[in-house]
Amino acid sequence: MKKLLGIVGAIILTLTAGISLVACGGEIEKIDSSRTQLYVGTYDGAYGTAWLYRAKEKFEEKYKDVHFEEGKTGVQVLIEPNGSYIGTSLRDTIQNNKNDVFFIEDVNYYDFVGLGKIANITDVVTTPLTEFGENKTIESKLDPTVKNFLKRKSDNQYFALPFYQAYGGIIYDMDLFADNYFYLSDKSTDEKPAFVSKSYQTKSYGLDGEPGTFDDGLPVTYDEFFALCDRIASAGMTPLIWSGAYPNYLTYLLQSLWADYEGRDSIMRNFTFEGETTILKMENGRVIQNADGSYQTETLKVTPETGNDLARQPGRYYALKFLEKIMTAEGWRSQSCTNTFADQNTTHLEYLRSAYSSSSSPIAMMIEATWWEGEAEKGGQFDAVAANNPGKDRMGRNLGFMPLPKATRDKVVEKSTYIALNKTAAMINAKSTGVSLDLAKKFLMYCYTDAALNDFSAITSSSFFVNYEVTKETKKEMSPYGRQLLQIRETSDIIYPASQSEMFMNNQVALDPNSLWWANIDGMTYKIPASYMKEHTGNLADVYFKGIIDYYNLNWAGYIGNLH
Repeated sequence: MKKLLGIVGAIILTLTAGISLVACGGEIEKIDSSRTQLYVGTYDGAYGTAWLYRAKEKFEEKYKDVHFEEGKTGVQVLIEPNGSYIGTSLRDTIQNNKNDVFFIEDVNYYDFVGLGKIANITDVVTTPLTEFGENKTIESKLDPTVKNFLKRKSDNQYFALPFYQAYGGIIYDMDLFADNYFYLSDKSTDEKPAFVSKSYQTKSYGLDGEPGTFDDGLPVTYDEFFALCDRIASAGMTPLIWSGAYPNYLTYLLQSLWADYEGRDSIMRNFTFEGETTILKMENGRVIQNADGSYQTETLKVTPETGNDLARQPGRYYALKFLEKIMTAEGWRSQSCTNTFADQNTTHLEYLRSAYSSSSSPIAMMIEATWWEGEAEKGGQFDAVAANNPGKDRMGRNLGFMPLPKATRDKVVEKSTYIALNKTAAMINAKSTGVSLDLAKKFLMYCYTDAALNDFSAITSSSFFVNYEVTKETKKEMSPYGRQLLQIRETSDIIYPASQSEMFMNNQVALDPNSLWWANIDGMTYKIPASYMKEHTGNLADVYFKGIIDYYNLNWAGYIGNLH
């Protein structure tokens, strides 16, 4: 039935493609023959299209009196959200697609480039944005890890820009923390955790080491986080929830914990295969622990040939130990964590509703990706809760993104680091020529002005993966969650997990951050650590860590072979 409806829908779309497109709010936007058309496609995901319609409105206004074609005045931007505008699905069909500009995710960039699917946009990236009132270039806004990947080494050309920025982590209910004194006090230590018991008591300094900032009272080490979970459970509440249907979201958390331990330079060794890093020493398949609880390490000179030993980075091991703890500690998890039918919508609703439920305990924290708020807004979960709790919609909930605690106390002084998810991209269809190409380039340039980027942040409470200042006015329009997420962005390194090293370019699937958690255990391949830990007992982190090392060692010769 779904297939039949899809065929009928495709026929209808074909018949009407020259007449109209769906506009914001679901109305049909008819093509205005007095204006020049620009077609824009976007992945129909968490961040929706409201930000894109804001860009459309302002772009059309700017050029309303300009003649791009003889006999026509102004431009009409026609937007198509589509769930299939992602990765290989778009790569294989883009040449037959009417859209000129795309905002998508899950992109193998050099596949698109090598196949000639997308246009050269070097002029878009390197030309100052003076036409839009800025003196900066888009290139000046790029993070070095992004720039070093997107700027083709052979000729210094660009063919795409990064789209949104996202990473995995922990969401927490700030009101629940305040009302129940779940914040750590300034008397707290790893050996003897202490929490405030009165609202006027001084909270511990957070990771920034400064009083009176957003991270006061939040755990800065794994031990403090575990003490927090015990505190919440002892109060009769549930510390954590995550989607049982999508255990890969726990892998997103692992990626963040791993990157946060290693830091920008060390984590990038997994993609550049150069420089030095620290790895754990092993004996009889186990890490060697010192009397003080620390682990013995050695220095690795990273090359493609020694890259398999990157499996032994300590950040990976510590992250697995963190995962083992939260998956096995008694009383820390919602039942949804083991329910394979608990998808994202179910999980979001349970988390948001729990604070006001009389039949279940409040849930303090949720493991998710930063885009979750957009999904919950789009899926109606915020509205469902607000229907019975007036004012508790997306803008009325005090939810935050918790700065990740550090594995050890000595790491607290180091800058937080996250790995970006989904390899997002904005690009122009290679089939667009003439006026269509000129307009596509102008529109793409406009979308990367500070003004348009601020509109995106105001509407989505998120960010493009470029550097720009979010204004005070924009912050007022963002949700409490968005404002706190912005502080994470402003105080952290967020790296793009890719490089133009020959090793990475020839093994992009195998060296994707998700694939770097695959393990070989007792002759079987496991791709999601949480799925393995759910079904097994024992020293889960140690077994899985050795499994990752074994997987690397078994497959690395094949990766090297791809270089020749």
